[in-house]
Amino acid sequence: NKLLAIGQYVQVNITNSSVNGIKDGFTVTATGARDENSVLDYSAAGFIARSNSTKIENAKVTNLKSVTAADNGGYAAGFVAISKTGGLADVGDEAEVKKQLLQVNGLVTAIAYLIPSYTNCTVSYVTNGSVTGDVAGGFTADFQSGTVNNQARGESDYYAVYNLGAVNGQSYAGGFAGRAYSGALADASKGISILGDLTGVNINLSDLLNVINAYVPYIQYAGVKSDGFTVTAKKLTEDTTVGSAGGFVGYASGAQISYSDVTKLKHTIVKAPDNLEDTSAPTYFNNESAYAVTGGRYAGGYVGDMDIGSAASVGGGLKVLGSAVSVTGILDALSVVVTTIEHSDVTGGTGGYAILATGDLDKGKGKVGMAGGYAGGMYGGHIQDSQAVNFSYIIGEIAAGGYVGEMQPGDVAKLLKNASILDKLVNVDTALASVLQSFVPSIRNSSTNCVPCGGAVR
Repeated sequence: NKLLAIGQYVQVNITNSSVNGIKDGFTVTATGARDENSVLDYSAAGFIARSNSTKIENAKVTNLKSVTAADNGGYAAGFVAISKTGGLADVGDEAEVKKQLLQVNGLVTAIAYLIPSYTNCTVSYVTNGSVTGDVAGGFTADFQSGTVNNQARGESDYYAVYNLGAVNGQSYAGGFAGRAYSGALADASKGISILGDLTGVNINLSDLLNVINAYVPYIQYAGVKSDGFTVTAKKLTEDTTVGSAGGFVGYASGAQISYSDVTKLKHTIVKAPDNLEDTSAPTYFNNESAYAVTGGRYAGGYVGDMDIGSAASVGGGLKVLGSAVSVTGILDALSVVVTTIEHSDVTGGTGGYAILATGDLDKGKGKVGMAGGYAGGMYGGHIQDSQAVNFSYIIGEIAAGGYVGEMQPGDVAKLLKNASILDKLVNVDTALASVLQSFVPSIRNSSTNCVPCGGAVR
């Protein structure tokens, strides 16, 4: 019980609070910038820059004009820049934590104190309000874990972001989040990092699922409402997720999103070639055309890039299990970190919204660019009852689709590299077949619609 008591002290609670700007709006800036070889992060937000294990309820930011952070290592957002779950290392010394972990209920209950949550939290911008940084989002920049739920606002008002004008990112950008992913699960070598460096601790699978859940972002009833906004993220690096832009989220991995509409993306002017069937169409890519969503590698009306990358580290987490794992058990663990988007539409303004994905790799390695009316790239994960409404142009350097630019099964190879996930399986062959099946992407009861006069997908 000492663990639980200390956990309560680690938790920060904020209720019934607001940050209100003057009529013309207020600005927030993180002035720091990385030196060469530095890995420091610089964060700026309308409400809270960094949130670890923070519970916020009934809070709002109004009349926000701009939030700015560095183009390299800068995190900028309208409400919270970086959100993550605290670790048990923050709660007490190793001996005490290990002792308490032997009482499984101690671990599971303590986790509840460590997960950040945002209930009935909103940000409202003045006209042409903007967010600018390396990772940028209208509500949050880097959402590594936590829950957002604005259901209490009522059915006609399921939004978290209002009157957004532009999100100007470099690596990741989205109307709600630059990226939403189970961040603490991202390094497979560390396993479940809530356990820190603790050794000799064994917990059962059902409780491990609760631990994994602590790191999965849950976003519900938290849409983006605007008269029209744009999203940009054009940087390219060796990281194949960088350069992802989406109307709601740039990059999603292990995120659970539902009832969160994007209304609406800005109508922009695209200059089409005289012959739409031309093999060369430079006007799509030069400054004669403008787009609602522009990504260097991925661009989508709702999500730039969605994958199951975070599932790889579940294998590392299984090393804390004391007994053999059944096939059903491992599938349960993996399913928690497969990205799911449900009941969430994206709509364009009058005249439609346009999407562009194009980028040049270094050293003449060619071009990239996957564009879709709803998702730029989909590598595993599931989408259901989610519509892309009123697009005009979808232009992709490599792939383009009315709904998805490129759609493939998740990268199971990443999962299998972690041998520990296989060591404890009862039946490896059966498990592999089931795991492969669970990573096949699916789209159900969803559609894409272009403007009445016809749209173009090139």
